[in-house]
Amino acid sequence: MARKRFHLKVFFLGQNFPGSFPVHTKRVRGNRVKADQLRETEAETLIAPCHNCHSGLEGIIKGYELNMDIKFLSVIIYQCMEGTQE
Repeated sequence: MARKRFHLKVFFLGQNFPGSFPVHTKRVRGNRVKADQLRETEAETLIAPCHNCHSGLEGIIKGYELNMDIKFLSVIIYQCMEGTQE
C-alpha cells in the first residue's frame, strides 16, 4: 500500500506558557512580538509538542486574530501513520 503524502506549511514552536487566567490576558498582550513572528511565517498550521505550548499559542492566535490552525505533534504523527489528513 502506497503511503499518502501531504504537505503543510507549518511553523514548529515550543514555548513554556503557564496557564492562569489573570496572567493570560497580560501574557497575550505581551506576546505581540511572537504574534508578529507567527504572522511573518505565513504558516497555515502550527504544531505544538505539549499542552502548555498549545494553550499559549492558541491564546496568541485568538488574541491577535491570526488565521492559523494549531495541532498537537501527536495528532500529526497519528495522521501520518494512518495516512489521513483531517
